[in-house]
Amino acid sequence: PERPGPIVVTSVTVNRIYISWSEAAGIADLYEITYIPDNGIDNSPTYVLGTEYTLTGLTPVTEYSIAIKTTAGQLLSEARQTNVYTMAPPPRDVLITDYDTTSIDLSWLQPVSVNIDRYIVTLDPPRDDGVAEFDVGNTDLAYTLRDLRPGREYDIDLKTVVLARDREINSVPTTVVQRTIPTPPQSITVDLDDIGPTYAKVSWQPSTGDVDEYVITYRPYTTASEPWISASPLETSKDIVGLMNEPTYTFTIMAYSGGLQSTPVTSMAVNLRPYGPGQIRVVEVTRTEITVIWSEGLTGTEIYEVSIREYDDVGARTFTDTISDSSTYTFTNLQIFVKYLITVCSIKSDLKSLASTFEQRTFGDIPGPVRHFEVSYQHPFTVVASFRSPVEPNGVLETYIVTFLGIIENAITHSPDTTLIIADASKDVYTDQKITGFKPGYTYTFSIQAENIQGRSNATSSTPHSLTMPVYPPLVPGVSPHTLRHQLFKSSTHTSITLNLWYGLFDESNGPIVSYTILVAEIGVTTRVAPGVPQGWREVKDQTPRQIWQTNEQFNLFVKNDLAGTASPDVYVIGSEDCSMDTDKYCNGPLQPLTQYIVKVRAFIYDGRYTDTEWSMPMMT
Repeated sequence: PERPGPIVVTSVTVNRIYISWSEAAGIADLYEITYIPDNGIDNSPTYVLGTEYTLTGLTPVTEYSIAIKTTAGQLLSEARQTNVYTMAPPPRDVLITDYDTTSIDLSWLQPVSVNIDRYIVTLDPPRDDGVAEFDVGNTDLAYTLRDLRPGREYDIDLKTVVLARDREINSVPTTVVQRTIPTPPQSITVDLDDIGPTYAKVSWQPSTGDVDEYVITYRPYTTASEPWISASPLETSKDIVGLMNEPTYTFTIMAYSGGLQSTPVTSMAVNLRPYGPGQIRVVEVTRTEITVIWSEGLTGTEIYEVSIREYDDVGARTFTDTISDSSTYTFTNLQIFVKYLITVCSIKSDLKSLASTFEQRTFGDIPGPVRHFEVSYQHPFTVVASFRSPVEPNGVLETYIVTFLGIIENAITHSPDTTLIIADASKDVYTDQKITGFKPGYTYTFSIQAENIQGRSNATSSTPHSLTMPVYPPLVPGVSPHTLRHQLFKSSTHTSITLNLWYGLFDESNGPIVSYTILVAEIGVTTRVAPGVPQGWREVKDQTPRQIWQTNEQFNLFVKNDLAGTASPDVYVIGSEDCSMDTDKYCNGPLQPLTQYIVKVRAFIYDGRYTDTEWSMPMMT
């Protein structure tokens, strides 16, 4: 018959071996099993019908040679063989004899009838340094595991090791479970800033090791049993509420892990704060004083600490005073229109209550003077101002008012005007503040005032004290020669041409025009560039064609209406004078008949500078 399939060892103990195999191919009546220990004592064969078998009554730490054959009638197949060692016996009566926060003591009895080489102790989980296995000598019956983590549960395996023909045979491990004791929190404190009349905040440094929870207790207590307050392992503080105001308290904390408790840690004795005063109310407010009143706390007190400081300045000096037998106080010598933070605390047994607070602003006043007011000229006819806000705004500043007054020739000719600059509470320095509306040639003085709801500050004069606006020649009128002839020409005779002259021919935005002259030339002149000092009529009367000449000395035909801001139009006649007896340079001599002339008007400012119109298109006598 065919051999059975390969032998599979499914389990091995100290005195048993469990084997199985697959059926042989072909005919198989039974399977013959023999097993021979390494001491050579043969065992009678055993016949089984199935494909699995348990060898029992074996000797520990012994190698067995196992053979299985297929039987078919009287015939036997070839043997299928394997060798298996039985296991070493485990240590007996393994016990935990002691433990603390970082160590566990282990003891056991040596197994009988075998020679032990050593013991192996295994930790699960490993120590924090990663070590999990420890060898113990064959004569030792106890071992201490050290450097463990406090509060941690460990599975501890202990097994024997026996040498058989230079081969190590291990026993099945014996397992015991033990947790180390948790360590207590490293400290427990109660900060005075976290104490109230009926509560206290307890803080601690975490335990070193594993913790399931912290438990805080306190004394004295009024309940039937000592109160337990639980905190999670992640917490490092706890608010203890519902305390009585009178007693002195101590707080105790313990760490718990797996039902084990650390040693307790107790705080120093702590007194709770007294109840604070009631709500603060204002009685009277002036520009420099605030009077407040408050009600007594729940437990009553005769001593209070009152203090005041500027609300928006945490670094400001705080005024503090202590009073007794009164629940009202007047703060004096305060700044105008400043918001203050007022606090009142009760004092009892040298302990201060939590503060009652109140915010109040003193009344305002007109602002103090504006500082460092400076002005400078910027073309065209613009003044740039800069200044600093008042040291004492005495309220919410709304605007700055710049007043300027123009004077020319020692007479006020430009009535006072103002410019408003919107105040910005976030700014102290104002620069590049542009002011317009000035007239050329006027000398202006400037002053500035700050304004709040209470009124305006005293005026601050500028530096420099005054600015004089420059004067420039007028702009060239923007009219074409054709339009200019149309506007100027009124009529002509055989020796004269009558012109219409009007005040608005030149723009006076660069300064006032003080006088005019009329320039004339015959058509066909060699140059049209008018000189600064033109020739007179006598100098050109014999020229052909007559070159450019000036008809008269400077004149002003216009009478300005100051109220209306306009002037009456007038006429001017070229060629209206008989110059035969006139010896002046300029004489308005007659023109020639049937001759074409071109004309331009020249306008002068006070310093002699001037501007000309374009030459007109020709006009004929």
